[in-house]
Amino acid sequence: MKVRTRFAPSPTGFMHVGNLRTALYAWLWAKKNDGVFMLRIEDTDQARFVEGAEEMVYKTLRTAGLTWDEGPDVGGDYGPYVQSERKDMYLPYAKQLVEMGKAYYCFCTKEELDERRAAVEAEGGTFKYDKHCLSLSKEEVERRIAAGEPYVIRQNVPTEGKADFDDAIFGHIEVDCSELDDMILIKADGMPTYNFANVIDDHTMGITHVLRGMEYLSSTPKYNLLYEAFGWEKPTYVHLTTIMRDATHKLSKRDGDATFEDLVNLGYLPEAIINYLALVGWSPGDEREFFTLDELKEAFSLEGLSKSPAIFDHNKLKWMNAEYIRRMDGCAYFEKAKPWLCKAGVGEMAEKPENEEIFIRILQPRTEVFSDIAGVVDFLAKLDEDYDIELFTNKKSKTDPAVSKTVLESVIPLLEALPDWTETALHDTLIGYAAEKGMKNGTLLWPVRIAMSGRTVTPGGAIEIAALLGREETLRRLRLGLEKLSRREKRMKTLYLAGGCFWGTQRFFDQFDGVKKTETGYANGPTDETDYKAVCASSGHAETVKVDFDENEIGVSRLMEYYFMIIDPTSVNKQGEDEGVQYRTGVYYEDESLLPELKEAFAAEERKIGAPLMVELMPLMNFCPAEEYHQKYLEKNPTGYCHIAPWLLDLKK
Repeated sequence: MKVRTRFAPSPTGFMHVGNLRTALYAWLWAKKNDGVFMLRIEDTDQARFVEGAEEMVYKTLRTAGLTWDEGPDVGGDYGPYVQSERKDMYLPYAKQLVEMGKAYYCFCTKEELDERRAAVEAEGGTFKYDKHCLSLSKEEVERRIAAGEPYVIRQNVPTEGKADFDDAIFGHIEVDCSELDDMILIKADGMPTYNFANVIDDHTMGITHVLRGMEYLSSTPKYNLLYEAFGWEKPTYVHLTTIMRDATHKLSKRDGDATFEDLVNLGYLPEAIINYLALVGWSPGDEREFFTLDELKEAFSLEGLSKSPAIFDHNKLKWMNAEYIRRMDGCAYFEKAKPWLCKAGVGEMAEKPENEEIFIRILQPRTEVFSDIAGVVDFLAKLDEDYDIELFTNKKSKTDPAVSKTVLESVIPLLEALPDWTETALHDTLIGYAAEKGMKNGTLLWPVRIAMSGRTVTPGGAIEIAALLGREETLRRLRLGLEKLSRREKRMKTLYLAGGCFWGTQRFFDQFDGVKKTETGYANGPTDETDYKAVCASSGHAETVKVDFDENEIGVSRLMEYYFMIIDPTSVNKQGEDEGVQYRTGVYYEDESLLPELKEAFAAEERKIGAPLMVELMPLMNFCPAEEYHQKYLEKNPTGYCHIAPWLLDLKK
């Protein structure tokens, strides 16, 4: 017997991924067995009919690669393939059931049914139709029909015995007939119900295997009673488990979950969606994850279908889609990417032949979903000129606004003089200049990239971006970046740096722009001492420089980095020429906001040297300027030696 499967959607909107999976499994089973896959449109529910939805079914299946052998648009020997075009055939079958006593006419109105339902539920019961009209005589039925009274035809389910069926996944299932309702077969408008039309159509179209969702499992015993009433051979039932959004919620179009069309519009590849969807509820029996449709056809089996609900994992789908994208031919990728590049406003840039290879190189390895492209390249079309100047700071590249300003001042003239604006020329010029100056590539390229993009994360680096932007726009953005760096407001902070007798202090301060030495003296010593030599020898009292610095020019971490290079951060005592005098090292602060960065700088230095720092870090309690100390010392010791270190007074000058 030739295998014949069908996919029978209702034209009520875009196709839910659960329906598409049903179509996929039915298609795979038919093709695996050299059978027929049929498309049937079930439009009996006219209230939910959506104009254009039938065409959307065709488009979705074709996009997914699921072509049908018979259907409304391709014909076949079992047509028509739209239920509304077959409506005249259902009533005779229903009347045949009436003649056999397997169905009956029902004239109960909605109001009567609601009243009886309310009465049952008031007593805590569950309402099912009570066969109220089953006892009507043939004559009364004919009279009421002739009078034009509305009616439906109901299935006459036995009140005793069992109704059963076999399912390829769940095995043998049976229920008590007493639990089944007398479902409606023909509605008051003369149209068949979905359940009745399914049975008639599946039989008359020769369907051998019915693959459908779990929601029809409870209705199948009633379907089988109809098959038995007509004496027809029953198909093989395959009820597919539900696709879940998470452990407790079903995936649902009504709840806003993505349809197949939504996913395609978001930039998912149809072949990736189909590959992933095949694995949501089916296992090939091995560790394979990637399949073409032909490979799925060979591997598919009903035994591999799961009995448990499957969760639709969007992250797993995105991962699989990314893998499909990375395996694409570069030119094919670029053709898919072009519409998204146009949406980002860089369509004209993408049309230039010299840019195609750059776009492929910088985007394809990073693309997970094509819709991501617009958001990562839109800066190429328009720079957000209000980007934060702090983007120029990067610890790994050893850049900050001051370094970046210097870099841009050097790079702009180099690029202005560049005769050929090509990726190779840009690379050789920028990398060559960095090598010439003994500079890390990142130290030069980070500020250039930030100025061109206004972002810390971009697809491609400074050289690729400059090549795409072209000479004029690149130089415009670099000049804008330099202007921002030049006009930024100062962010002045103060620290008190004690270094004992570190004689290189003057050289230390010469390292920086934005650092101002405003006072020299001693920090955190007693204020009521009369013997200033004793003050000098007090614990925690240190020869200190008060430093005002611009955080835009030099950050705390860099200031501390050079500070630790000058002092000996692992030694607590230094003996001076005066016996018994101790010189201490320490960092003192008034602004609590600096403390987190200071702590991090101290921790970084300890990690670097592998030993604890013998450097104080504490709030400033007091500060005695050098000249004041000098005068007070001489007042107390007119013939004595002033311990004040000469460099303190020299710095003050």
